[in-house]
Amino acid sequence: MVMNKREREELDEAIVRAEILLALRWTVPECPDIPIPAEGVTTGWLYNHVSKKAYEAWSHSNIHGDMPYMPKYGRKNGIELYSTKTRALAAMRHVIEKQMAMELLDVDKMIIASSDTKSNL
Repeated sequence: MVMNKREREELDEAIVRAEILLALRWTVPECPDIPIPAEGVTTGWLYNHVSKKAYEAWSHSNIHGDMPYMPKYGRKNGIELYSTKTRALAAMRHVIEKQMAMELLDVDKMIIASSDTKSNL
């Protein structure tokens, strides 16, 4: 079946609505699965929820940093890492969904406060 332009646009809109509905879900928290090493160095993944990126990282028992491995520029304390980029991204998604839910809750509270004010007039 060949669709005309309007039908194709309607189908594309329906697909986007379905994708958005699928994105509105709760995921299971993802925990780092590479512990802080007692000795030596470990490598893995971390994420930054502000930039929405996962990146490779390394950790010693007392310092950690981004790849490439340059202990001279390490940050204080060892850190647990994620073994894969996918795990780091899943952890980031969970953090962002909680953050967005809190923002929606704040808006809901403003709506309720606004409704109460108007009904008291």
